[in-house]
Amino acid sequence: MGKINANILKIMKQRLDREGEVSTSREGKVDWERRARTQNARAQRLGAPGKVLPEDLIWAAFLAQNGRCFYCGGKLDLERIHVDHVIPLAKGGRNDGKNIAIVHPECNLKKGARDPLEFALNFVTKKKQGRF
Repeated sequence: MGKINANILKIMKQRLDREGEVSTSREGKVDWERRARTQNARAQRLGAPGKVLPEDLIWAAFLAQNGRCFYCGGKLDLERIHVDHVIPLAKGGRNDGKNIAIVHPECNLKKGARDPLEFALNFVTKKKQGRF
């Protein structure tokens, strides 16, 4: 990772620590390390290759996704987020930063272990019918 990217991630981590509490540590700061460990432990149990770093979560949450849910595009509340594997581990998805998204808990639970395209089609259909 380049020096500029490392500095951006450091600044974003500080900003996130100040603005919201997600999986907080005893000091009240965002515990991105714990979030990453949780994802890695789950992936290891399922035999999925790869490893998620705390920086991957920060990048997904705010730099790549601009603080919005990966699935519905709504603004994320830092106190209520889920970390999701876009291509589910159960369907052979990797456990790395390229397959991680920060999402609303409701969107993640509705997606489940479905393929992202299948979920998107189902989401659009239900939204048009007013059932989402």
